[in-house]
Amino acid sequence: FFILGPGMVRTKIQEQTLRAGARAANYGRVADFMSGAAVNDPKASHQRIYECLLACVAASKEAVGGRNIYVPLDDWSRLEELADRPDVFKLRRAGDAILRRI
Repeated sequence: FFILGPGMVRTKIQEQTLRAGARAANYGRVADFMSGAAVNDPKASHQRIYECLLACVAASKEAVGGRNIYVPLDDWSRLEELADRPDVFKLRRAGDAILRRI
């Protein structure tokens, strides 16, 4: 098992939040996201989430088992580097900087 964190992506639920307006607790955040450049950010696309999922499924159990993989910022082309680091990306993402692109 692993956790795949997709980040903020455009989905039907955001559209419902916008329609709800001020009644929605997170309206401001969603409205800012939907109107900003983040909507077109290739790091936040459904295709990228799918590619990351495929990379995680193809990786060894030692590389991804029990880990939290964050789609927008982790370099999941390097997942196998985690195989010898059993504590990285577990329990509040200890060792975050190891696979970060930025």
